Amino acid sequence: MLFASISSYAADTWLERVAPVIDGPERARYLSLATEDERASFREAFWEGKAITSEQYFARVTYVDDQYGSSRPGSGANTDQGRIYLALGAPTAMHRVPSSRIFVPTEIWYYDHVPGLTYSSRLQLLFYRPRDTGLYKLYSPRLNTLRALLLPQAGMRGLFGVNDELNANDILNQLNVPPGEQEIVDASMSVGRGITGSGNSEILALVASPRAMFNRKLVEATRSRVRFAEDRPKFTYQQYATPENLVAIDLQVSTKAQNRLTIEVPGVDLYETNLGFDAPRPVVYSQRLFLLPGRYYVQVMVDGLPDAFPVEVSPLTADLAKLPADAQLTYRANLFPGAAWSSAGRQYARRGQVDQARTCFRNALSQARTPGPLAGLAQLEAAAGRLDAGRALVEEALKLDARHFDSLVTLAAITAEFQDYALAATYLERALAIRRTPAVEAMLKQLRK
Repeated sequence: MLFASISSYAADTWLERVAPVIDGPERARYLSLATEDERASFREAFWEGKAITSEQYFARVTYVDDQYGSSRPGSGANTDQGRIYLALGAPTAMHRVPSSRIFVPTEIWYYDHVPGLTYSSRLQLLFYRPRDTGLYKLYSPRLNTLRALLLPQAGMRGLFGVNDELNANDILNQLNVPPGEQEIVDASMSVGRGITGSGNSEILALVASPRAMFNRKLVEATRSRVRFAEDRPKFTYQQYATPENLVAIDLQVSTKAQNRLTIEVPGVDLYETNLGFDAPRPVVYSQRLFLLPGRYYVQVMVDGLPDAFPVEVSPLTADLAKLPADAQLTYRANLFPGAAWSSAGRQYARRGQVDQARTCFRNALSQARTPGPLAGLAQLEAAAGRLDAGRALVEEALKLDARHFDSLVTLAAITAEFQDYALAATYLERALAIRRTPAVEAMLKQLRK
């Protein structure tokens, strides 16, 4: 009698426990079976052709119900962590930050290899507790923003403007992230090296679906969006002191490319080179950046595939090597007069250090009247309420370069302050034709409301 009751309980809860892996037609067919013998045969045959055995699956179910659910059968699969564990099993490694002065509680799960994905590098999945309450949620580099990871305290809310396009370098350099927490910033950028844009969402959708991951006929939809480890660009850099006593970083990227190569330090500089080769060729690309001391991620995109490389910029010291006057740079030299001062000014402005930014922009303009420092100084003038002065500066910049992205965005913002929203939208459309960014798209959407 006792055996019969236990068997009945197992049969009754089977559907709850396999809910993450059974589809609608299979469920309907199971419920249509008239006898327990038929259902037992169905349960045994259910695992044929799947990439997991029934014993392995139910061991994972028991674990996630106890660890992430309410111990009720099937409850763990209703959580993000439970679904990932069901689909992938135990992570190769885990990095926990349960408390921080900067971030909400987070966990990063690392998987060295995931069968069924054509992705050879380490997978990194970031979980966080929104607003430091409730269950851990899976972070999506495409759908979430870094603001979701910041503690909701008064000091943090006022640090970044509500309309700022927050990026990893802002977090690293404005919040002085401890070394043990820099992995959070890295994991927030991508689920793995070489994954970009919607590729993050595609991989997350697969690994969060036990049904998809256990299907031996899994469609490997990410093939065209990944780069294998041996194909990654080779990245090196060297630090120098400029004649202006600023820091220059000469970086070099060795890779194979055909159409386009982009170097970006988010929030600081972006350089894009259109190659136009008839086939992929070996390329050695050199670029000079001027960066304030701090920690940065330099994003390198080769023919649409990105990688992020950490760069540590040390404070200027007397023994730092002087910048070679005859340094040879390939493709984009970044050697125009005032470039170092202009770059430093943009970084100071982003950090809210207005006086230092103004000094840098003026130093740049004393060397040459170029669009970059003119636009930067115009932004400072407009922020201080001197709209006419700001507009005059940015109009001068656009006479020098009618396609200068920052100048068009700045002129749009100033024009909107004068309530000429139609003209402001026109400037933003011109800027977006040069470069599409979420922040500018959001500005245009707001103007059109």
